[in-house]
Order: sequence, then structure tokens, then C-alpha cells
Amino acid sequence: MDAASPLETYREICDRFLRAQGIEDLQKWMDYSRELQAQWISCFPRLLDLAETGDPEVWYALGDAFGNGRGTERNRDEATRYLRRAAEVGHARSMVRLGALLHLPDTPATHSSAIDWFRKAAALGYSGAMVSLGFAYREGHGVQSDTIAPE
Repeated sequence: MDAASPLETYREICDRFLRAQGIEDLQKWMDYSRELQAQWISCFPRLLDLAETGDPEVWYALGDAFGNGRGTERNRDEATRYLRRAAEVGHARSMVRLGALLHLPDTPATHSSAIDWFRKAAALGYSGAMVSLGFAYREGHGVQSDTIAPE
């Protein structure tokens, strides 16, 4: 691992993971995925050391790592904790990811909370939140279903 910041390193590994989705040979993809996971494992403790720096980008990355098992075991509670921490200071992507996590338990209370986070992020102009709100309205999760397109 190079001397780049843990956050930059984590992001680069994530970018390489996304680009790897185009690998058609299953064995090559599996080998590459294992290599990336080993890199996440090496990066994760350094990223976790930055948790108290007050940087919402770090909290978002930690929420992502815990949510997807990137360098650590999947842990929904820890993912939620870090995403909420970033969302509460105005990090729009964290608001949407937190809302998505809150949508998973199929209860009206969690759906309502998810909608609140989607709306906050949408008010900041974050298009991902607008898309999430659109899906919620289409499906009627946390809001009354509304599938009629405006004229």
C-alpha cells in the first residue's frame, strides 16, 4: 500500500472494483475481487484511525466499508452509525445511503425516517436523493404511492 491517504486509497480501490464489473472471465473477476478485498483489509484500519478527524467523507467511507464488508465484516449498525454521523452534518450522499439502509426493514417508521433523509439531501440539490424519492413515491414506501406523471 502506498503513502496516499487512507481515504484516497479506499476510494481508488472502490473505483477499481467498479471497473472490474466489466471483466467477463469469471475466474479472472474472482481473483481480482480477492485482490481488492485484501487491499481493503490493509486499508481499513488506517481509515478507521481517521474516524475522529471530523471529516464526513471519512465517515461516509466507513459507512460504505461496514455496509459492504469492504476490509471488515459487514455490520449494519456500524454502517448506520457512521452514515448518520456524516448525514447529520449535511453530507448528502450519506443521507441517501442512510435512507436506503433505513428502507430495508419493512416498517412504516423506518420508511418515514428514510424519506426524511431523502428529502434533506434533495433539498441540497443531490440528484441521487431525488431518484430515491421518486422510487419511494412509485412504490409507496414511506409516502403515499404516486405514479401519475405530471402533464
